[in-house]
Amino acid sequence: MPTSTPASAYDQLVAAIDQACLEKKDRPVVDVAEALGMKEVASAWKTAYWQYVLETEDEGTITVIHGWNDPSGPNPGSSEAELFEITRTRPPARYRNQYE
Repeated sequence: MPTSTPASAYDQLVAAIDQACLEKKDRPVVDVAEALGMKEVASAWKTAYWQYVLETEDEGTITVIHGWNDPSGPNPGSSEAELFEITRTRPPARYRNQYE
């Protein structure tokens, strides 16, 4: 009988990002980040709510950011999009998803 291997930290976070976008809240990502032992750090994004970083043996540095983006630019009547981005250094990967 085959045994399933646990999903990588990156894959767990990608799944949590997709769930967060369906639920329109960041809690699924925060829960996974905290369960993985990620550290919250100051973000390089000016429009970030938070950023978590994890150093791993197999996947290198994993960074996940939740922020906002105004897709319409300076139009004050538009809604803002909530944006998630995750990057991994080994092997290099990047994923984004968002909701309005």
